Amino acid sequence: GVAEANVRVASRNFLPNISGTGSYGGAQLELNPTWSLGLAFTWNIFDGGNLIAAYDEAKANLGAASARVKAAELTLIQNLEQAEIAVEAAQERIQAARVLITSAQENFRLAQGRFDVGVGTILELTDAQLALTQAQNTEAQALADYRIALAQLDRAAGRR
Repeated sequence: GVAEANVRVASRNFLPNISGTGSYGGAQLELNPTWSLGLAFTWNIFDGGNLIAAYDEAKANLGAASARVKAAELTLIQNLEQAEIAVEAAQERIQAARVLITSAQENFRLAQGRFDVGVGTILELTDAQLALTQAQNTEAQALADYRIALAQLDRAAGRR
């Protein structure tokens, strides 16, 4: 990335600079053309520690950037794991709610039968109806939680 490129640039500043020039020419009537070649070599041996400081700063920035990337990766992994756990927990709540509904339906059926033959009370029947309604509400909430957990998992995985 950018931080790695900055380290490469800073490390190249320790190397010498070499440059060259050349020319060829002459007057129209001259038989001997002129040639000119030049080579320049510069190397900043002492700069008061500026090159070393710039290199050290680039290395520190690279380390900080690497740490930020690692932290982001760990956060992503944690978010994915939490979303997966939430999906599994919601699935378990759905199954538990369905078992509860089955039990409440049977309890209501029995209360209705007792009421119909005159051995059950209206209070028993309405309590059984309330328990069934609460079980159905629990299932509806578990289904909603499951859909939310799936959406959060998709978002954590970058799918939405």
